[in-house]
Amino acid sequence: MRLATLMSLVLLGVLAVPIPAAPVIQVGTWYLLPGMEREFLIVVSSNADMVEGLDLAVQIGEGGPLNGGTDTWPSISQLSVVGAGLVFDQNVRDYIVGPLYDEVLDITDPLIWRARVRVERGYQTLALGTLARVTVKANGTGELERPVRLTGVAAGYDPPGLDTNFGLEPFPTVINGLVRVWQPHTLRWNSTGNGNWTDQDAWDTGSYPAHYPNCTVIAVLDSPRTVSVHGVQEAYSLSVSAGEVSLATAARLSLLSASSIGADGKISVAGELRSAGPLTNNGLLEIAAGATVSVTELIGSGTTTLAPDATLIAESIYQGTLDVGGLADSPGRVVLLSSAATGQGVGGTGSDLPPGTGMVYGEAGEVAAVPEPCTLALALTAAVGLCAAQRWRRRS
Repeated sequence: MRLATLMSLVLLGVLAVPIPAAPVIQVGTWYLLPGMEREFLIVVSSNADMVEGLDLAVQIGEGGPLNGGTDTWPSISQLSVVGAGLVFDQNVRDYIVGPLYDEVLDITDPLIWRARVRVERGYQTLALGTLARVTVKANGTGELERPVRLTGVAAGYDPPGLDTNFGLEPFPTVINGLVRVWQPHTLRWNSTGNGNWTDQDAWDTGSYPAHYPNCTVIAVLDSPRTVSVHGVQEAYSLSVSAGEVSLATAARLSLLSASSIGADGKISVAGELRSAGPLTNNGLLEIAAGATVSVTELIGSGTTTLAPDATLIAESIYQGTLDVGGLADSPGRVVLLSSAATGQGVGGTGSDLPPGTGMVYGEAGEVAAVPEPCTLALALTAAVGLCAAQRWRRRS
């Protein structure tokens, strides 16, 4: 009985030894506008799995006519598996990347790409991080949704069915994904409470599948709620007619087109806000210490405030109130993207500003006259750099 008990304990002890989970390779969902070309990431997560190589196969949709499919787009234009920021960034012995090649027809398949990587003998790398960067082009018209496969790739070729793996053990768990090409469409925050940008259930999706804002979305907040943004997010454009969109520290929100803040709206930025189009602010834009807002134009009758060590970058600025706070050794900073910008309302001067600069700091002085009425606000009474005017216009 004692022997049996001892053996049972030993067996239980063996069974209790944790078995490392296989690395997980994940594609995710890729969003594109018609005609857009952009880069997406394939990531791998792992506890402690070390690998010596990679055999990666990527297929969009049915793989096109060469694979027996009828689809011809979106297509893959580039695949990167070796380099800075990728899992395989050093000690690589050899690698090869390219679209699948049909030897009989002497043509390549732009919907199927392969990559093979091997590291130097005696070296291994941790299977954790960005495994590959894939550039996809929506070189067609209309809207569509296609699977993105890393397994069962090239089923119409001989031999059929390529599966992504690391060459040898450990064999990964692969989660395939989707690519969605959509026209710009509106998502409205319809939750009765505050929430996060990535809360799918909080957005009114209409005829589209449930999702949170991406490059195809016109995000609308028109109720007195606060939507918090964390991590790296994006939208086609943003309209805040009421309520607040709040970017947390280290958050980054990228906007592709013109956006707006209404009279009852607010955007507060503790991280980074980038806009490829103009931002019309008729409400309140608050830029916290250490934060950055970069827009093509900042226009409207609203108020923009910069805390010490905050940065506002624009080609032109036209605001009812521009409040630049800070001490001389840590001022808020306004940068006009121009080879020569006219300085209107620079502390103590009225001359042209140095190239690429829209604010200087030094002794607090009388603000120069400007051609239009403006509201000037000093956040602190100590020596400050203040530059505020109803209109700043780029001069080429």
